[in-house]
Amino acid sequence: SIADYAATIQMAETINPFIASTKLAYRQAVADRKALYYEAPNSIKKLASPIGSYVRAKFGKDSSNYLELNGLILKIRGTKLKTQTNPDAKTHSMAQQSYGSLLFHFENALAGLQAMGDAYKPGNQQIQLNALQELKNLATEKNNSVATNFATLIPKQNERNEIYDTLSMKTQRIKDFVKSQYGVNSSEYKLVKSLKVKQILIS
Repeated sequence: SIADYAATIQMAETINPFIASTKLAYRQAVADRKALYYEAPNSIKKLASPIGSYVRAKFGKDSSNYLELNGLILKIRGTKLKTQTNPDAKTHSMAQQSYGSLLFHFENALAGLQAMGDAYKPGNQQIQLNALQELKNLATEKNNSVATNFATLIPKQNERNEIYDTLSMKTQRIKDFVKSQYGVNSSEYKLVKSLKVKQILIS
């Protein structure tokens, strides 16, 4: 019926802007996390060097404190963060694993620094224990934010796919009905025979 077909079109028109805004939120969360872990001046990767330099100066390059910490720093620097260009399950999962590994190494490094007690008292405020603890908490929040936005987006994308599949099916059935009712050469069929439903991918 016309009412049923119009209702399906309305469902598609309603869900499209929601997915666009949700995808934007997801990509912003991804960008914010990347900056915190890798790009910002006080990112985890960029703070690894001054942390290591302080411990090396304090305890010596052959000390157990420095050697243990340096091993974690090398893991932090060597962790390859996966680039997320599209919010699909595979790239999201790979990125979550890479960021999770980097955070795990950073947490272990922080635990080692905390175990040093009063011996670890750098003048650089960015690498003091309270600042590093805040950085760890914020990094955890960024991971959770990406995961939450992804969990919101994917079901809605699947729902939109179903809506467009339904709309495409109904369009074809309408065309078939008009063709059978009025004939292939009728003016009525000519009005609808070129109708096609394609899903618009919102970037």
